[in-house]
Amino acid sequence: MTKISYQYWLLGLCLIALSACGEDDTDVSEITNVPFTIESVDAGQELSEKTQVYTVNFRLDEDQIVDTKVSVTIDAANTTATVGEDFNFTPVEIEIPAYVRDGSFQYEVLEDLDAEDSETITFALNGVFDPFGATNTQTHSVTIRDSVYTGMQMVFDWEGTFEFMDSEFTLCSNVDLDIYVLDGDGNDLGIYDAASANCPEVLPIEDWDDGEYFLASNLYDNGLDSLFLFVDYPITVTAVKGGVFKETFVPEDIWTSEDEDFIHDDVTTFKEVAKVTVSGTTYTVELPDGSLIATGFAGNSNLPSKPHAGKSPSQ
Repeated sequence: MTKISYQYWLLGLCLIALSACGEDDTDVSEITNVPFTIESVDAGQELSEKTQVYTVNFRLDEDQIVDTKVSVTIDAANTTATVGEDFNFTPVEIEIPAYVRDGSFQYEVLEDLDAEDSETITFALNGVFDPFGATNTQTHSVTIRDSVYTGMQMVFDWEGTFEFMDSEFTLCSNVDLDIYVLDGDGNDLGIYDAASANCPEVLPIEDWDDGEYFLASNLYDNGLDSLFLFVDYPITVTAVKGGVFKETFVPEDIWTSEDEDFIHDDVTTFKEVAKVTVSGTTYTVELPDGSLIATGFAGNSNLPSKPHAGKSPSQ
């Protein structure tokens, strides 16, 4: 090999080596910036107050090439609904693998019979930088529409506590009160939804004929009988017409631990609770003395009617 040829050969080796070094540097260099955005999120929704779980989808743009996370939180400044009452949601960080563009999260709307204006939920979606995240924020807004129900629901609750032999016990576990529906002459109309073993008792009122109905309580099982504890059993009554009214009252005529019951003493005595007047889908609730508790108007129904079931005084 001549001297000139040898020099050219050395020069070629150097060029190859330099080229190889440049490629190696590119292969091992670290990604220092991956700019991508949350490209879109499902459009806002208007929902009824029916209990249901909803899924919200979002998408990252095509520059998403790394493992990343998206956080979903409540935008408190733009939310009027209440967590735990109107909806359920826990802030979450959603893991998204490299090159995946789609993600989702869920929340639950709760049935709410209170009379109130429509309420909103605003979710905020943000990138989580550890070390790469979306560079923008997207929001998803929900309007929970206040619903007006054609029917009414009445709840009768006598829960409380008492002490016996230095221990505390609950009334619901030891006392069973039943609510019966009577006509103006005191006849049992055979509507036993609120004459069961439940505490509280619940009476759904829907698709009843127009007229006046008289609600009365009966002491079905008095577990404190003969203990001489002198405990009162006041009944807290809540009348709810969804989207129209929610009123609570306590009838003055109260059962006590010293009263005889049906199951032990075969006593079918009634104490007046309230009068309900039905006119179409308008309901009026009054105390036995005629004092007005609430009155409500017609609306579109979101509640299914329930069949009558329970026990009669003769059972």
